[in-house]
Amino acid sequence: MTFDQWLLSIKPTEIGAAVLLWAMVIGIGLFVTRQVWPWFTKEYFPARVKRAITEAESSNALEKERVNVLTTMRDALIELKVIAGQQLLLMQTHDTDARKTDATLLEQQRDALAALTKLGDKHASGV
Repeated sequence: MTFDQWLLSIKPTEIGAAVLLWAMVIGIGLFVTRQVWPWFTKEYFPARVKRAITEAESSNALEKERVNVLTTMRDALIELKVIAGQQLLLMQTHDTDARKTDATLLEQQRDALAALTKLGDKHASGV
């Protein structure tokens, strides 16, 4: 096959489609290597790493704040438990003292009534 025969055997519609297809593949390849890949390596990936670091730091700060709040609550509950125990002891002491005071007062009232009754009996018998 000579060069002239080969040129005549080529169909222009098939060559145009093949050339167009290869031009698109090469153009897309160039676009990806010159535009997309540098954008990923210089902007997207560093921004994503920064965002992940920021999220991790905020998560750590939130966790520390939660631990501080829970620690404060624990300390308050322990203090309340101690105060409640002291209050219970005070109430028991007050109850015991009140019962003793009631009994003592009742006994003093009986003694005073008995003394008044004796005095009234003496006064009535002497009149």
